[in-house]
Amino acid sequence: MKQILYLFLLAFFCMMFWFLETIIRGWEGSKWLNYLHYSMLMIPIIVHFWVIRVNGKLQFFKHIVVYPSLYISYFMFLFMTIGNFAEGVVAIHPILNRFHLSINLAYPLFLSPIILFPVITFLCNFIAARMEKKRLTKMNKWILFFSPFIIPAVSAIFTILLFATSSLFPPTPPDPIKNGLEVIHWTKSGSLIFSFIAYEGMYYLWLKEKWETLPLRICNKSCAHPT
Repeated sequence: MKQILYLFLLAFFCMMFWFLETIIRGWEGSKWLNYLHYSMLMIPIIVHFWVIRVNGKLQFFKHIVVYPSLYISYFMFLFMTIGNFAEGVVAIHPILNRFHLSINLAYPLFLSPIILFPVITFLCNFIAARMEKKRLTKMNKWILFFSPFIIPAVSAIFTILLFATSSLFPPTPPDPIKNGLEVIHWTKSGSLIFSFIAYEGMYYLWLKEKWETLPLRICNKSCAHPT
């Protein structure tokens, strides 16, 4: 239980680090995109030190090569998912209007990264399991495939609560539900960072057998046999 508490404190700290930097340096519009986030550099390093601490020792190939590659690849995909739909729809809207086409035609294209989200998350987690020599049962794999939707769900809830309890954001007063369901606000508020660190952190603790989640514990007796 202590490991879980440390993980959630770490996730909350990283969220507040990102959120406060965004607030201080410019929340409105796209101002937050016009500078390099120091927290974007520091948070992966902080989390990486936590991973090494849980592991118990530094292993060069795993911690210097594989995991950093997974971090970078996954976050590039995540930010593409966030920015792809909003920026793409704005850019293509005049073209569709010119040919009298509905904007709905563009949705499948820009939603493709979101559709791929559980697949990419599953693959990254599967690689992590291989690196940690953890054998996954069929039940484990099904849970790993569908559980990533916890990340956007928690992000939305956190952002809604943030807008509902704060007067920092335009418009005044903000619409908590509308603003909280906008993906871009999950990023700007740091809620997405909290959700991702908490989710992946609990999975990593399970891989290292520091803590066992209830659903992933279902098939422990059969985990000795690969599927």
